[in-house]
Amino acid sequence: MRIRIGPVPENPSFRPEEEGGWHKLTEPAFGVLLVLSLSTAMVPGSGVLAAWALVAGLPGVDAPVRVVVTARTLLLSVVALIGLVVVHELAHALVLPDWGSTADTTLGFWPEKLTPYVCYGAELRAIGVFWSG
Repeated sequence: MRIRIGPVPENPSFRPEEEGGWHKLTEPAFGVLLVLSLSTAMVPGSGVLAAWALVAGLPGVDAPVRVVVTARTLLLSVVALIGLVVVHELAHALVLPDWGSTADTTLGFWPEKLTPYVCYGAELRAIGVFWSG
């Protein structure tokens, strides 16, 4: 696995569309993708917030939860968020060949777009256990 700061790496030697039978998938522009992902994330986030409010308002719960923002709690929250993002991206890498440990796997961060990513620069084949073909 390689670690990279910068855009998703390109592999000029990997040209599957020239081999025949391959079709490049279309994907939305980055801004559209960002809006779609953030709006999708709001659904479970709202559910967690609603569940928290419901539990905090139940009879028998002594006091509502107080959130005090200090420099320490803000720093801990940022560190926890970064840790969560790293674990999330490593989970993506685990489903790649050899658990993402090959040189074709790149774990990266694109600062200009504030985007973490996992990239696999070789052919992925479906596993017969999950898909036929």
